[in-house]
This record gives sequence, C-alpha cells and structure tokens, in this order.
Amino acid sequence: MSFKIFASGPSDFHYNADKNIEGDDFELTKLLGILNQAKPTVTGVATAIADVKSPSMGVTDFAELLAYREFVHNLKNAVDLLAMNSNVSQGWIFLSVTIKNLIFSDTIKTAKYSFSPGTNPGKEFVSKIYRTLEDTGMNHWGVIRALSTVLSKFANELSDSKTPAINISITK
Repeated sequence: MSFKIFASGPSDFHYNADKNIEGDDFELTKLLGILNQAKPTVTGVATAIADVKSPSMGVTDFAELLAYREFVHNLKNAVDLLAMNSNVSQGWIFLSVTIKNLIFSDTIKTAKYSFSPGTNPGKEFVSKIYRTLEDTGMNHWGVIRALSTVLSKFANELSDSKTPAINISITK
C-alpha cells in the first residue's frame, strides 16, 4: 500500500509526494529505545537498532537495518535542527492523518507538537505523534522516512527569521 504526504510552511514552503511505500510496522518502545541507546555516531545508532531488531541477521536484514537507522537519525536531526531556531517558542509541527474509506466515513486523527524543547526534541516529537500514527494504522517505517524527508527539507529552507511552523498531511 502507499500514501500521499503534503506539507506547507512559511516562506512558501510546499512539499508533495504521492505513492510513498509504507514499509513494516514499528513500535513506539522500539523506536524510543533506538533513540535512547544510540550514541551520536553512525556506528552507535546502527548498533542500537541491531540490538532491538535481532542479534543474528543476514545481509538483507542488515541493509534494512541501515535504512531504518537513517530514517530515525534524519527525523531526529531535522526536529533538533528546527528546535534551534530563534523563533522556536512560537513554532509547531501539526500532523494530520486521513484514512479514506469508500463505505464508512474517513478516519482523521491529528497531533500537534509545540516546540518547548527539553533535552531531546526529536524523541519528544516521535512520542507526541505516535498515537495518531498507531490509531490510523500508519505506524510504518515509510511514514518515518517521509516525515524525515519533509522536516529535513523544511529545516534546510527555513531562515532563522521565520517561525518553524509546518502543517503535514498524510492521506491513504
């Protein structure tokens, strides 16, 4: 299955991508475990994920592991970078997830992360949005990848004079 992601923010920032692959499910405890255990090095994050996934894995599993590591690392870095903006106290990330249904009404869930950075904004963001993703069945690695792409592009385009406020919509 696939999903669509759209995002908009200040300075005419827009991002739109159709046909994103969902990938495997993830669990919040495993994802937070990766973020907690990971040392701030490539090897440290890979080791943390390997401990969570499985101690014995083949080449294909290890390649998948490296991709997951990158998704988590990039998402955390993007949120952390946005948290360093001088206008962060007024900033937020709003996530809306819509699951279309032909017979019944659509399922729509939302989450809003207001920047009040503590010690780990990336982890705080993931904790805030997880229930929305789980309630809509969108707690997949492909969603983490898409969110990391959107937020990384947004962080790179946002000037320090603008407030880090972004709306992200995921539709399936």
